[in-house]
Amino acid sequence: MVNQVQAFIANSSFPKTLEELLQIDELNIELILSGEEFEWTVPRWSKVGDIIFFMYSKTSINIIRRLRKQLNEVKDADVFGVEEVTKLFLLLDKGEYYYSKFGASIFALGQVRGRLFRDDFAYINSFHWGSNIYSGIDNVEVLKNPITIDDFREFIHISRQSGITPVLGMEFSKLKNLICRKNQELSTLLSVEASPFPMKNINQENWLEMGNMYRRQFFLEYQFRVFYVDYLLKELSDIKTIYKECACYKSSENVKFVDNVIKIAGLYLPVEIKLNIALEKELLGQLQSYTFLDKCILDKKKNKIIDSKDIYLFKVLLIDTESMYLYNGNTNKIEKIIELDCLNNGYDIDATRILLEEKLF
Repeated sequence: MVNQVQAFIANSSFPKTLEELLQIDELNIELILSGEEFEWTVPRWSKVGDIIFFMYSKTSINIIRRLRKQLNEVKDADVFGVEEVTKLFLLLDKGEYYYSKFGASIFALGQVRGRLFRDDFAYINSFHWGSNIYSGIDNVEVLKNPITIDDFREFIHISRQSGITPVLGMEFSKLKNLICRKNQELSTLLSVEASPFPMKNINQENWLEMGNMYRRQFFLEYQFRVFYVDYLLKELSDIKTIYKECACYKSSENVKFVDNVIKIAGLYLPVEIKLNIALEKELLGQLQSYTFLDKCILDKKKNKIIDSKDIYLFKVLLIDTESMYLYNGNTNKIEKIIELDCLNNGYDIDATRILLEEKLF
C-alpha cells in the first residue's frame, strides 16, 4: 500500500534587516544544502514522515539588494565595525549567489523526523520567520535541476500570508511528477501520496480504520474532535452521550470550559483535546483548572449539573493526534496511557478502557 503523508512548501526568505543578518553565521539555505539533519519550522499539523519542499523565495533578491544599499550608506558611519561590515557583505554576496542558482525555485526536499516542539527562539531574537513550531528534518535531497515557480504556478499558489503552502492531492501528484521528470536520480522519498483526509467519508463503521490510514491528518482541532475523538469517547464511555464545552466551577478561579466530559466507571471525567500537546505553552495550568471542581454544568439547556462527588476530582483525560494521556492534579504531571496507533480494533479500545479505569482509581 502506498504510504499516505502530508506535504508542504517551505518558502524560505532572506533576513529582513542588517541587524538580523549580523546575528547569523550561515544562511538558512546553506543549512539545507549541507544535506545533514537539522531543525526547521513546520506547520503545527505536521506529522513524522511528511514531505517538505524547500523553496528560495522570489522576493529574497529584493531584500538582498535593499540591505546592500543600506550597508553601503552606513558602512563608513561607525554603525558597524570593520569586521561586522565585512561579514555582512560576505553574507549578502552569498545570498545573491544562491539566489542566482535557486531563486524563486524549489531546490530541495526533506522529511519531517521527530515530534514537533515549541521554541520561541525566532521571536526572542526578532528573526524574520517568527514561527515557534519546529521539527527535525532529515533525508534531505538537493535537486540537480531546481523547479522554478513558473513550472508550477498554474496548479500551486504560493501563500503570501505564510511561509508554508500545503500541497495535497492532485497538486502533490503534479509537483512530484514534475520533480521526477527533471531529476531522475531521486530516492524513494517521493514514493508516497499526499491525499487530503476524506472526512466526508468517515462514519461510525470506519472511523478507526480511516484515522489510522491517514495518520489523523487534521489541520484543525475541531476536525480532530468531530471525526476521531467523538467516536473514541463514545466507545470509552459508560453511556453514549458526550458532553461538550462544559463549564467548570471552582471557588478559587473564574469559570473555565473543558472540551468534553464523559462518564466512565460510574464517575464523570473531564477531557481536553489538542492537536499536539508538545506545542501547548500553558498546558499544565489549563489542565489544573479542570481539577478539584465544585461543580460542572454538563448541559445548560437540560439543567444537567454535577458536583464534586460525581467527578474524578484530580484526573483529566488528555488526547492529541499521537496519544492518550492522563493528567494528575495532585502531582501536576501527565502520564501517557497509549499511543493512538495501537488502537486498531474494538478489542484494543476495550483493553484501553480497562487500563484507563485502573489508573483513575
